[in-house]
Amino acid sequence: MTVDATEIMLGAAASQLQILDLEDIGASRQEFLPALTAVTNELLESVAACDFATFTALLGSHVATVVSTDDRGLILGQRQLEIGDGPTLRTMRRGDISHVRSISDRAWGEFDDACQQYRTRSVLSIPLRARDFCAGAWTLYSEDYRAFGADEIRTVRAIVRDWVSAFVEQI
Repeated sequence: MTVDATEIMLGAAASQLQILDLEDIGASRQEFLPALTAVTNELLESVAACDFATFTALLGSHVATVVSTDDRGLILGQRQLEIGDGPTLRTMRRGDISHVRSISDRAWGEFDDACQQYRTRSVLSIPLRARDFCAGAWTLYSEDYRAFGADEIRTVRAIVRDWVSAFVEQI
């Protein structure tokens, strides 16, 4: 597992995203990062189709992939930031799930090319909602086409919902 707290500039797209202020939800970065890492690892272990996973957050004026279970997640996260779009950023902007069943559908253009390069065929991104905004997103990647179906989406939603409930109770 790779944890990278390097903050990556988002540029103009930052104005479309809400800022994650951990103090607003009563948490510190020291509390939050281990919890995010645990959830990311749980998603990887619980969703058989998932080959690697990341958590990306907006921190100040920077977007950062702060947790990644594989170097490919860091690379694909950075590629989305360079392009200014992709499933993770779309999830963060809209606050809902982004699901790429098959990159062969060419929904993301340049991001699809990057996925091909890193043997990624399917992507599922789910938001971390804090109050009325999206504070970040978990993104699951698979080497298989059409890897994430309704059962996997339900599992991911349940894990995130349970974690958010448990974390909020602790603060």
